[in-house]
Amino acid sequence: DARHFDRLGDLYLLTPVGKFFWDKSDKVREESLATMTKAWAIWEKALADGRKFVLGDEITLGDLSAAVAAHYAATEGLPVPDAILRYRERLEENPVLAASAKAAEPFVEMTRPKRVAK
Repeated sequence: DARHFDRLGDLYLLTPVGKFFWDKSDKVREESLATMTKAWAIWEKALADGRKFVLGDEITLGDLSAAVAAHYAATEGLPVPDAILRYRERLEENPVLAASAKAAEPFVEMTRPKRVAK
């Protein structure tokens, strides 16, 4: 199950948010949102029973790609469903995930001038 969510996250969350990270064009934004909206629905369904993380009360491999995607979707201005925003908050309470996001900030800022609408 963890590998299933990890792979879904890689293909349908990280790939579109990564494309939008570099290309802020309307076309890429629309394509990214369409793909991510469908993928987030899968996470929302898994979280609907009240579990903290996608497979239960502990973070697993199944949460990692979603953690990164939720972080960058929110910071890059892509809408994220409310349930996923709450999920992101729980994920970022983890000190390792919080440190990872913090460590990436210099790269994000350094590349900002290169990341424009094409």
